[in-house]
Amino acid sequence: MYRTAITSCAAALLLIGTSACGSGEDSGDPPSVKETSRTSTTEGGESDAASSTTEPSSSSPASTTTAPPSSSTTASETEDGGGDAAPATQVVNVWVDDSWKVEEVDEDVCGGSAYQSQFSTQDDVYTCGATAASALACLDDVSGETATCIANGQDRIAIHFPHEPIDPSKVTEREADAIPLYVELADGTTCGVLSHDQAQHWDNMFSWYGCSDDSELLTKEKIADTFDDGEQAWTVERSTNKGKPVETLVAKAVFAGK
Repeated sequence: MYRTAITSCAAALLLIGTSACGSGEDSGDPPSVKETSRTSTTEGGESDAASSTTEPSSSSPASTTTAPPSSSTTASETEDGGGDAAPATQVVNVWVDDSWKVEEVDEDVCGGSAYQSQFSTQDDVYTCGATAASALACLDDVSGETATCIANGQDRIAIHFPHEPIDPSKVTEREADAIPLYVELADGTTCGVLSHDQAQHWDNMFSWYGCSDDSELLTKEKIADTFDDGEQAWTVERSTNKGKPVETLVAKAVFAGK
């Protein structure tokens, strides 16, 4: 079951109501993308160990499958009020391709330090720099002279900057399991991690994920507790118009990585 405490400068502030967002101009030469499925169940619920998946907002190249990150993809769950098993939640990786908006930054935002990103299950994906840098999930480019970071997965925004690879021994390990950059709900609505949360919510709960239809995902406190991921089909508590939250199925959970 995914449980976490944010360890990066950008992601750490999510626990207290802030994180990161980016702005700038498009890059002329962003790296390529892979979106890889890490479950053996397609969106329609059919088992297919070699199936590819796509992000909810746009198309991407064919993907390859990898092993599920945890036991949370091995059980089954029934929907409220029914006896049939709910469709399994797809757990996928996404990375930057030429469909993304990539903003060029003139200087290295990392400042010589880095943390394993809480938005990825891969050890080589890191986060670094100040909150305003929006470097939520980064990978060194093949050249070894630049890096690319996801700043907003839901809106497909990334940053690209000059960067010397950091000694792996100086990269702080994540302290808990990863959390998604964004999720897609059963009705197609996407919900991405928020930069901050200053609003009032139902029963004094918190929201760290805002949705494309202006609904929100609630949790009693911690961002990791947004997701009930102990079964094959994840659920969230979704609030509309600040109303009482309703348990809702998650169709897809999207993490950073290749």
